[in-house]
Amino acid sequence: MTMKLEDALAQARTIKVLLEAELERTEAERAALRSVDAQTILGHATTRELFSSRARAEVADFQAKAAAALGLPAGRALTRDAVRAVAMKEPLARPLHAAMMELASLARALDQRYRRNQTLAERALACVRGYLSALAPRPVAYTRRGSVPSLSNL
Repeated sequence: MTMKLEDALAQARTIKVLLEAELERTEAERAALRSVDAQTILGHATTRELFSSRARAEVADFQAKAAAALGLPAGRALTRDAVRAVAMKEPLARPLHAAMMELASLARALDQRYRRNQTLAERALACVRGYLSALAPRPVAYTRRGSVPSLSNL
């Protein structure tokens, strides 16, 4: 059990490093959103997509290793409650439970940053749309053909 447990804990450390790096990157993304730096924003979007795919793979690997270390069935979902139940009986599993709690905390913080950056992106988009609308105002009444113009094409 200890070798499998060490593998799972090593995987948890890898995920922790990934999450911490992503948390730092979201701060840089926030600055880019505030300055409406299009190239940097698009670069962050690409980086976030790469992070998401790698994180999914790492978490799946962690879950498989943790389930094997704890002796849980392979098809069973690995939850904090399941790990806590095993950790109550088996003291060697307590570091794994602590690692899962730490990863959950980092994931919550990352989710909050993502939501904050989403709000900033929506505000930046509204600002750009307002600016473009002021530069090239759309007719408010009717077009030359008699139809009402659509404002959603901005």
